[in-house]
Amino acid sequence: MQEVSQSLAQTPMIIESFRQLTFYHSFFSLFLILPFVLNLWSLFFYKNLVQLNKRIWFMMPLIFFLLSVAVLSGLNILVFNPQSFGISTIVMIILCLVVFGGEIYRIKILKIARRTSLEAMQRYVVFCKMLYTIDVILYALVILSVGIF
Repeated sequence: MQEVSQSLAQTPMIIESFRQLTFYHSFFSLFLILPFVLNLWSLFFYKNLVQLNKRIWFMMPLIFFLLSVAVLSGLNILVFNPQSFGISTIVMIILCLVVFGGEIYRIKILKIARRTSLEAMQRYVVFCKMLYTIDVILYALVILSVGIF
């Protein structure tokens, strides 16, 4: 009997911790668009390829940090409340996979393009513009599917 009363007393604490976890996930996930927008801005306005590469290269840790926080907190939410799995969760997973895979592929292209020619670097810049545009569009779909705004 005492165990049942203790579990009922803990229910408001569990609900509050789930609410805080959801806020934590939403808060850090909202900042995920910031590096994409800054990289797109750099791609369109920086003409010097060396400065452009430095700017994009130094944004990469921020992208991976925010992506890892979003993934790990999202996994915690799914473990904590399996009923929260739905179409918006699937869209979030697709976004995370596209961002992660795209960044790895971008790094591979950069390593090859730096060693070859100016034309290869120009193709790399075009690829980055497409990649970050796709990331921003997918991010907007996630925001619309979740309904944060």
